[in-house]
Amino acid sequence: MDNDRILADVYQGYGTVGSLPWPDYSPAYDADLNDTYAQDVDRAKALVAEVGAIPVIPITYTTGSSDSEAVAQIIQADLAAAGIETRLEPVDQATNLKHLIGGTYGGLWITAHTYTQYTPATLPTSAYPFNSKKNTSNFIDPDYQAAVANAWQIVDPTSAEAEAAYKVLNTELLDNAFLIELFASENWLAMSANVHDVDWSKKAELDLSDTYLSE
Repeated sequence: MDNDRILADVYQGYGTVGSLPWPDYSPAYDADLNDTYAQDVDRAKALVAEVGAIPVIPITYTTGSSDSEAVAQIIQADLAAAGIETRLEPVDQATNLKHLIGGTYGGLWITAHTYTQYTPATLPTSAYPFNSKKNTSNFIDPDYQAAVANAWQIVDPTSAEAEAAYKVLNTELLDNAFLIELFASENWLAMSANVHDVDWSKKAELDLSDTYLSE
């Protein structure tokens, strides 16, 4: 996939492209590993040729979401360039959530996720797409589970022990690639200079607790 195009054309450059799910302030962020994957159409064509005939793959996204639809269209074009035919499959939000929780998608799917703003072990233990014991992709792997369990048991997320554990976790995410990270988005607000102390909660929700107006 051309993640740079997705970020530039759909989200006007507000975010960063990377192979890992972490923002740059996360203890699990790894600049070197974050550049593991990039678009390589020739390599993709060669891999498709090795596999042989591939059935048409659905790409599911939430209907009514203009950005998700645009992302799906770009992914469809990128896969077509590699020789993989897909069909777009928009579904309502309730159905999409049902598939996300139950792991019942029929092919590829597009969704957004948070949890990366917390201690890194929170993502693979709490978010449906990443959960090591039961996830949306129905991916179960003992090494991935062990990496998650090890990271979860470390008290200090900024310690050397945690750094080593996160490197193992990142390697598992990249080697297995049961999820393909497209980019990390950023929250932006357009507001008057008279508005002060606007903040975001840990859950990435708009926090106006201390917000005030001035003349």
